[in-house]
Amino acid sequence: MSIERIKPPMAKILSNKFIEIYGQYAGLGYSREIIVHKTMFKLQEIVIKYMIEKPTEINTIAAALETIKHDTTLHEKAVIAFDLSKCDEKTRAKYMPLVMV
Repeated sequence: MSIERIKPPMAKILSNKFIEIYGQYAGLGYSREIIVHKTMFKLQEIVIKYMIEKPTEINTIAAALETIKHDTTLHEKAVIAFDLSKCDEKTRAKYMPLVMV
């Protein structure tokens, strides 16, 4: 049994955003490399927006972004979430909570 590190709230928010954005670009048929780059670019736009809205939390937001950048399992979770989005409602309801961070 492995122990997974508990993510801070901002890292969870950004992880879920990454998975959502990844799914949007994957649905357009781009290659995996392009999807990752486009997703990270869009995520950086979201991070900048958060930093402007909450200037007192800039360090927390920046640390969360760094966590996302180096989370290798997040890309696999995004691929699985995209594949699950093509399944029927019952299957999605059963397995999607396991994929979302």
